[in-house]
Amino acid sequence: MSTFIRFGLLTKVILTIAVIMLVFFSITSYLTYRQQRALIIEGATEKARIVAFEAIRTREYLSRQLQDGDVELSVERYGLIPVVASTRIGALVAKDLDYRIRQISNRYRNPKNAPDPFEAKVLDRFIENPYMEEHQAIAQIDGEPVFRYLRSFTVEESCLECHGDPKQAPDYIKKLFP
Repeated sequence: MSTFIRFGLLTKVILTIAVIMLVFFSITSYLTYRQQRALIIEGATEKARIVAFEAIRTREYLSRQLQDGDVELSVERYGLIPVVASTRIGALVAKDLDYRIRQISNRYRNPKNAPDPFEAKVLDRFIENPYMEEHQAIAQIDGEPVFRYLRSFTVEESCLECHGDPKQAPDYIKKLFP
């Protein structure tokens, strides 16, 4: 402090203004960063929301068409199973968007649809709070921050054929996923 006292008046004024400007620019930079980050997350959430709705609509549409057409699924028609078709379509879309799209469940047959620890926690939250429709967060994957978005999906009657009681699952599902 004694060094500051020895400075001339002009130097003291300049140093005081410089410190005030530094504080002002720091605060402004921080607030701008937060605003930009919020806009980026909002944009990512909106894109993820659209992709999730499309995956859900694809499954619903295929399910209805299979029921209306009385189509019997089999190993040969595995790609027509609504969740399988929706996942495959999602993979094509994901390539275009540079996203990773997964459809997960606590009641999965295919081990590829098993939730990771982050997803399992969110699925538990969806179960605890049935009115919760979505969850987004920045999470770590392999030490890298990644935007994660999960949307709940209510199982329809047709889904229970494969996702219901394992003993009641069709034979081709039991064979594919013992």
